[in-house]
Amino acid sequence: AQWILQDKLPVRFQLQLHKYLWGDVPGV
Repeated sequence: AQWILQDKLPVRFQLQLHKYLWGDVPGV
């Protein structure tokens, strides 16, 4: 179950990085 905790951090980071690169674009 530890890999789930480790996986959520990169996912949230990718989401923040995505918003930083593309802005808050809906549907993307």
